[in-house]
Amino acid sequence: MIIFGTLVAFVTIFISENVETRLSFYSTYEIGVKGTFICNQEKIGFAYILVGEKEVDPRVDRPIAGTAGKYLKPFYLIGSVKSFYKP
Repeated sequence: MIIFGTLVAFVTIFISENVETRLSFYSTYEIGVKGTFICNQEKIGFAYILVGEKEVDPRVDRPIAGTAGKYLKPFYLIGSVKSFYKP
């Protein structure tokens, strides 16, 4: 029973060290967007600003960052993504 407990502890430590070292292979890319949302037809209300990694609809795919902003008010959007390749 002691040998089994030692084996489980060894495997747990070995797996946790592998997981920690695998994360260092990723590169973190950050994006920052600031601006003012202007619409010619709407003067009041809100707009959703979403940034996605791909060109498809970011509401379907997981967006990198998103916020809701008022028309004619400045917004700031900061997000990051971990990837092997530059997005």
